[in-house]
Amino acid sequence: MSLLLNQIIEHARTNDDVDIWDLGLDAGIPTGFTGFDIMTSTIEKDEYRKRNRLSGGLFPKVYTIVGESGTGKSTLISQLVSSSINNFKSLYGQEGGDVFIFDTEGFHTPTRFGELSGWSDEYLFEKLYLDKETFTPSKIFNIVRKIAETKENSKEFFKINSKFSTLDNRKHEIYIPTYIIIDSIVNMTEVNEFEHTKGGDLKDTELVSNMEGMLNAKNNTNFLKKIKSYLVKYNITVILVNHIVDRPSINPYEKVNRDIPWLPANKTLKGGKQMFFQTAFLPRLEFVKNHTREKDQEFGPKIHGQINSITFWKNKNGIENVTYPMVFDSRMGYIAELSDFEFLQNVGYGLVGNSGSCYLEILPEIKLNKKTLFDTCTENPMIARAIQFTTKLYLIYKYIKRTTPIEMSKFSELSLKDRLKLIYCYTMDYPRFVIEGNKIKAEHIKQILESDLYFGDTSRRFIDKDTFDTIENRKKGYTRFLSNVGLSDYKIYKKSKNKDNYLYPQKSV
Repeated sequence: MSLLLNQIIEHARTNDDVDIWDLGLDAGIPTGFTGFDIMTSTIEKDEYRKRNRLSGGLFPKVYTIVGESGTGKSTLISQLVSSSINNFKSLYGQEGGDVFIFDTEGFHTPTRFGELSGWSDEYLFEKLYLDKETFTPSKIFNIVRKIAETKENSKEFFKINSKFSTLDNRKHEIYIPTYIIIDSIVNMTEVNEFEHTKGGDLKDTELVSNMEGMLNAKNNTNFLKKIKSYLVKYNITVILVNHIVDRPSINPYEKVNRDIPWLPANKTLKGGKQMFFQTAFLPRLEFVKNHTREKDQEFGPKIHGQINSITFWKNKNGIENVTYPMVFDSRMGYIAELSDFEFLQNVGYGLVGNSGSCYLEILPEIKLNKKTLFDTCTENPMIARAIQFTTKLYLIYKYIKRTTPIEMSKFSELSLKDRLKLIYCYTMDYPRFVIEGNKIKAEHIKQILESDLYFGDTSRRFIDKDTFDTIENRKKGYTRFLSNVGLSDYKIYKKSKNKDNYLYPQKSV
């Protein structure tokens, strides 16, 4: 280390208790939605800089989700946040953070959030703060400050080891994450006090004016600027809902510059350019097609809703203007495994056959039908895991490494039990399976436990080592698998005469 850096770091540590090496290192919490997690990913060094690890999902930054009415923006946000909290425990071995929802639209309810998250009423009471009255930037800002102050004063309770490494080989600590949802920022405005005439009558107030609109936009921009200093330091994620609106035209002959590269010139975001500048991640949800009518039910009669798409118009981590399908059901919300399957079909990767009869190249033993895929994944989670494994490989090679994805047919050289172990060690449960509990076929558990797969040799034969390590922490994946299936329960099952073909691990939440 240079003399200059050494002096600056020692000064910072002595005077401000700032760790220079920790600055700029963020730990993303995965959401379980493969496309979202990979597209927001960064590659960091694992603990004590042993290897690369993919870090994606929700970071302590500002996200703004935009989209037309009815595309499920509020539903997706609830699922992303609750799934991140559910996944936090499997990553770090302790309970995740809290959710603060400022509901200016009136769409959120504890019951709906519970349905989407799988949380019990007791857990909702412990983790969820739902506010339908506080719409002012100043009041929300003061709540953010109070969150930061509470974390600062109780570091021993809120700080954990992120498992990433600093440049000087020391552990990197983060605070337990906190999520703030403002749905939507369009309705967030400072409220004037009641003003009365001398006679005691309430004064009339002009509801909408250009001056008021400009003032609200300025207040919201200042709000975002001020809270940024708290986000990374105290691991606070802010998610906003915004709307696309027509740009007001004053001079029809004036040349119009686009606010966002992917946005039509006659459109803008509510709040103008500054809302775009203050946002780190700007995903847009768009309607693609219905699957409610009988002839449109691509995923069968159980799935009622539509297929939307998500595109990152702005992404500080790099992957922009990539459109990813999102399968939406009106009751269950977005279904991650069906979304990944739709993506694989769209790009023509890892699947052989058509929607009526096909199979995954990593798992050709099991035939699939798109109309029954939801039930097939429910009955056999190995299928869902194989879908995720295939999707991850494609996304990492295509968008992280920027090269041609590998041929999935290579894996046919491995035995079934080795492929099953490979799949389980390099994937994680989709949100639905975290909520419902994982129902693993006993025959698959037996094969995974009997596999002697050597990962070092496998990585050299099929995937370059850097990519293989990046996908997932395989040791943690296998430990998580053993914990979920419960080895003692499995041994009891083997000795019993029970003909049931399944084991039922406990729910994660």
